[in-house]
Amino acid sequence: MNEKQFAIDTPIGKIIAEGITEPYPEIVIYLKRNDGETINLSSINYESCGDIESYLWMDVFSDEYTNHKSWPFEDLTADFS
Repeated sequence: MNEKQFAIDTPIGKIIAEGITEPYPEIVIYLKRNDGETINLSSINYESCGDIESYLWMDVFSDEYTNHKSWPFEDLTADFS
């Protein structure tokens, strides 16, 4: 495992968070089962405009995400004081 990965052992495999920089910065979270199958769980990426996008795979039998959330740059940089 490289320094851009963090893994947690579970009885059915490893939950892995992996940082990726190309083609854009993102963190992907997936389950690597003991039998070798990989199941996408979540992806969080940073857009060049400053927004953060999150994708969630609720259907483990699909390669397509089932939920999406976007946080605009303006909300992320708001003054909470």
